[in-house]
Amino acid sequence: MRVCIIGAHLPPVMGGIENHIWELASGLAEAGDDISVIGHLEPGQEKIFKNTRAEKGFKVFREGRNLFMRRPSRALNKVSRVLSENRRNRFDIIHAHQVIPEGTLGGFISGTLKTPLVITAHGAILNDASSLFKRPFLKLGFSRAYAVIAASSELGERCVKGGAEKEKVRVFPNAVDTGAFCPGLSGRAVRERYGIGPGEIVVLSLRRITPKTGIQYLVRAAPRILEKERNIRFIIAGESPAGEPDLRARLIRETEDAGVSERFIFPGTLQQKEVPEYIAACDFALFPSLAEATSIAALEVMASGKPVIASRVGGLPEIITDGYNGILVDFDRADSSYRDYGLSEEAVKRLISAVLLLAGSPEKRKSLGENAAGVVRREFSWKRYIEKIRALYREAAAHKFT
Repeated sequence: MRVCIIGAHLPPVMGGIENHIWELASGLAEAGDDISVIGHLEPGQEKIFKNTRAEKGFKVFREGRNLFMRRPSRALNKVSRVLSENRRNRFDIIHAHQVIPEGTLGGFISGTLKTPLVITAHGAILNDASSLFKRPFLKLGFSRAYAVIAASSELGERCVKGGAEKEKVRVFPNAVDTGAFCPGLSGRAVRERYGIGPGEIVVLSLRRITPKTGIQYLVRAAPRILEKERNIRFIIAGESPAGEPDLRARLIRETEDAGVSERFIFPGTLQQKEVPEYIAACDFALFPSLAEATSIAALEVMASGKPVIASRVGGLPEIITDGYNGILVDFDRADSSYRDYGLSEEAVKRLISAVLLLAGSPEKRKSLGENAAGVVRREFSWKRYIEKIRALYREAAAHKFT
């Protein structure tokens, strides 16, 4: 089957969506499908990438911006690329990732080419569905889509709120590469690099540093955690996205002001190949999210046999069973919020208690980690995900286009 995947940022820009698109394209190509991925050409990448290159058996097209009308011009360049590649060899499926703007573009392309459209709604739908300004753009994509994939039940409900027909929405939780992320990998090199002693407990955070990830509350709770358990080191990997306030720099200053900076490591953005060894170096990972679908980073940690502490928010309870393959902490809200609404003192205390519980119990860490790895292998592998996606593609391709 010939499939066009439309995304935004692509590796080496790293994040959950970028990794998801890359793994999806790789898995489909390995299964024998003809895959073209169309995304952004980031500033400065002109010197690194040719506009078209083959990656892991699939084609990649990175479309840049013109000098004037920068964002609209990149959208038009993406549309032009899809139409051009379709003339060479007709696509069977258009698969857009994010509803705005990729799903909107996909809706226009689908209507023009009479080609079935599938949209995967990632986390942005949590905000987009509440915007009156964006509602017409949402409806354009949703009305043209044969199916809308949501990574959690909450995202599916937001899609319906944004105008998607309930019958079109399919909930497919995210997936992880269980070959790259598995128990038994060594994190010794990472621990040695940062002078982490064999008896020290490493708590890992692995995501972009934005308010919705809740990492600011971990940093603010750290002095109280370290009063009771001084043997903890925190690794906060990731950067704040370009164009947003630099929360990472602010959190570094907060650790310095609180006198706990020596217990924190901020390595910046990790390359995907580095992630498994950082996970292997940790004792457990923390996801105090204010908004979340089914976190790919959390699944990577779980697949590696490490326990996670996460907020009982959004789609996280759909991958974590409290006390069995992780620990869920009740926050003030169970629905996702991209706005930092200000976590209550009671919720912060519950987060601190969960960290101290795992820090003080190697047996519990071992049990939760083993269960987590088993659950991911059975339910959240890319092999299983690709099977579901290909079945959906076949269903969409067989449907008479209207």
